[in-house]
Formats: sequence, C-alpha cells, structure tokens
Amino acid sequence: MFLQTFGRLRLLDAAGQACKYPRKGLLLVAYLATGAFAEISREEAAEFLWGNEDRAVAFTNLRKLISRLRVAHGSLFTFSPTHVSLNRHQFACDADVLGVAHRAETPLSSLVDLVSRTFLSELDDADGMAAHWLKEQRQKQLELVRARLLETSADVSTATEAVAARQAAFLILERFPHDQPVRDTLSIGPRPTAAEGVVERKSASVRPMQNQSSSLRERVLLTMRRGRPPLWRR
Repeated sequence: MFLQTFGRLRLLDAAGQACKYPRKGLLLVAYLATGAFAEISREEAAEFLWGNEDRAVAFTNLRKLISRLRVAHGSLFTFSPTHVSLNRHQFACDADVLGVAHRAETPLSSLVDLVSRTFLSELDDADGMAAHWLKEQRQKQLELVRARLLETSADVSTATEAVAARQAAFLILERFPHDQPVRDTLSIGPRPTAAEGVVERKSASVRPMQNQSSSLRERVLLTMRRGRPPLWRR
C-alpha cells in the first residue's frame, strides 16, 4: 500500500486505487509516518485528533475509531491498552523521499514537485495540536528544499536544472521573500531552451511582490487545491 500525503490524503492499493479508510485514521497514519516515533500514547492520539473536545469525549471517539481501524486494514496499527503503534513496514509513503537518507539521490526537481503540492492541503483549517504539527512539517519541508537548492546551485549546468533551481527559489521566496542567498540562485545556470522557457517565463512572471493578490505557488506550480472541501469538514 502507498500513503499519499501531498495534495489529497489517501491510502492507495497496489493498483493505485484509493482504499476506503476512516479519515481520522489516515490522519493518524500520516502523523506517525512523518514523526520521530512510530508509537504514541492513546492520550496523545486523542489530543491530536480531537484537541478541542472534552477529554472524555475525545477518548470515546478514539475507542470508536480504533474499532473501525481494526476492520479497515487493521494491520497498519498495533493497539495496546495504553498506546497506538504504526506498523511502518506495511506501506510506503510519498514523504519518504524527504528523508535524510534519500537527499543525495533525489533530484531537486522531484523535491520541488512534491512540496509544491502542499503537504496535507485539505488540513488548512486544522487547529490545536494538529495545526502546530502541520505548520512544523511544512516548515521542515521548505528548509529541506532550501538546503538542497543551496547545495546544488553551484553545479547547475543544464537549462533543465536551471529551471528546477528557479522553481525551488520561487517556492521558498513565497514564504521567505527576503532570503538573499536564495535570491542569488536566480542568476545561476544557463538560460532555458525554447521548450523549457515556458516554465521559466511562467515563473519569472510571478516573482514575489508586495500586495500580490494570489500566492506564488498557485500561479507557478498550479496546485490542485481548488474546490476541495477541507479534511475536517468531511
């Protein structure tokens, strides 16, 4: 199975079809799959999923969710009376490419393509513990793209690599418009060919500006978030 966390949160089977799985369960899978630990207490799980609820209500909701998860691909979790553990070997995840072990072998263009889709895009209205975690994860992802950009910018030798570097720079500058080292990379590398120039011209036309009405990411990389109801309202 494969967990998709960038864009829509989905669990896919071997044929690429979305599995029926409780939404809160998917969120818990994503939380544990991208965190430092594959096991958390039931108390932390309840707080993460229902942070604004009364504690007793949150625990009741968690017990009901666990009952549903035991039926729906229950092999993803192991439940004890006090803890929830993720069986990480049961699935792959798109966020795996962001791991430290994969950094050197993953092209910058692949990192940009992934991060530009927005991690858990349907969770923009999250609050409490989930909102803090989401902000932290997106921050780490941008920092990884930035580090990779600065590491590889001096070695850019083709127009294709130059386009990927500029896309990465624009992605970062949307969030941090005064990042001078990243701005400096915009002048590095050869100019794109006629075919690649389409992407370059789109990127150049949407450099971060004061009072810009639409986000850079939406205009440069055409994210697919339009018209989708947020995860919490489903």
